[in-house]
Amino acid sequence: MPTDIMIVEDSPTQAAMLEELLRSHGYETQTAVDGQRALEAARRRPPALIISDVTMPVMNGFQLCLAVKQDPRLCHIPVILLTSLSAPRDLLSALEAGADFHVPKPYHDDHLLRKIAEALAHRSEAGRAGPVKVEPVSVNGVTYRISASREKTLGLLLSTYEVAVGQYQELVQTRDELVALNESLELRVRERTSSLMDEMTERRQAEAALRELNVSLEQRVNDRTAELLAANKELEAFSYSVSHDLRAPLRAMDGFSMALLEDSAGKLDETAQGYLRRIRAGSQRMAELIDDLLNLSRITRAEMRRERVDLTAMAEEIGAEFKVSCPDRQVELVVTRAMVVRADGPMLRVVLNNLLGNAWKYTARCAQARIEVGAQEQDGKRVFFVRDNGAGFDMAYVGKLFGAFQRLHSAQEFEGTGIGLALVQRIIHRHGGCVRAEGAVGQGATFYFTLEEKGD
Repeated sequence: MPTDIMIVEDSPTQAAMLEELLRSHGYETQTAVDGQRALEAARRRPPALIISDVTMPVMNGFQLCLAVKQDPRLCHIPVILLTSLSAPRDLLSALEAGADFHVPKPYHDDHLLRKIAEALAHRSEAGRAGPVKVEPVSVNGVTYRISASREKTLGLLLSTYEVAVGQYQELVQTRDELVALNESLELRVRERTSSLMDEMTERRQAEAALRELNVSLEQRVNDRTAELLAANKELEAFSYSVSHDLRAPLRAMDGFSMALLEDSAGKLDETAQGYLRRIRAGSQRMAELIDDLLNLSRITRAEMRRERVDLTAMAEEIGAEFKVSCPDRQVELVVTRAMVVRADGPMLRVVLNNLLGNAWKYTARCAQARIEVGAQEQDGKRVFFVRDNGAGFDMAYVGKLFGAFQRLHSAQEFEGTGIGLALVQRIIHRHGGCVRAEGAVGQGATFYFTLEEKGD
């Protein structure tokens, strides 16, 4: 039949842990939350052993132990006191109460189980023992009445000593572990210090190399700046030469060709007159190319002046100019309201003039031409667009659209020099934005652009 052990503990957690330990080793248990209830339960159903906490309400562990030992029906029951108290007076109080064993907290499970086994083994001997003489013992002015036998007193002292030795051994082991840990930490600190010193040396070397590189880069920047300034001066000189020196012979070619056609038309056959007309057309086209090149150069070098620009009004003005130039065409122009940005006004007019000009040009063969200028939100940014339902283009060649002199339609189909979209791209890039195009052959085209809108 399993041995019945009473657990007296006011902490539900500690009581549950102790109950689980005892049951896992084949013992039956009953529990009480204080000494008074434990004493009443023991009188109703005497256990084989009592394991009691010391600090409890109503009746503490010392009082419970003394009451058990003074009760003729219960005095044979061994009592093990569990306590976190460790002063000598606590041990004397346990002896005065007649406790069989005094186990300090925290305890190891195997130590407590050994004491339970010892207490149960000496239970029958405790029942046959005769009365013990009460001996008064004074410690620090306090008198304790010790009723325990010499054997029990010695056993209690040995039990306490055994726990003290175990705690001392744990302290020694902990000290050794701390010493080893300290040595390991010192080694790691030395290694880390050495590593940090190496890193600091490498960092100083890297900083010195970086300073030398910065000096070198600064010199290279200065040299490159000087080269760019010289190149800009050469470009300005070239622009002046193009503007004056090349235009003069072109004007001469055009003028003399026109004079021949007007003054000597009767002396020239149709073939010769055709040659002259082609000479005039070629000289005029070259003049347009020169003008576009100059515009492209000026846009790249011109100073930007950001201001409030009403895109809606600007698009409507440009559209009205195209309608005046081609009064016979019926074109529906739709412009979104309240499109206002901060940008360089003259440059933005070049952008809209080219995009609307392309839309006007490539819708020339549409019976119901429609051009739309608007804006939409994409990823938190305003994206402007110019859309038409004209000739469109093959998306396979979209990469050529914004290159200078790159055209997807021949001059015979639609006139132009191939500079307009290159101008658009450079202006948009100077505004911190980007430009892209979508289209399909015979289904029109849409040009999208963004602007980095900021103040002056």
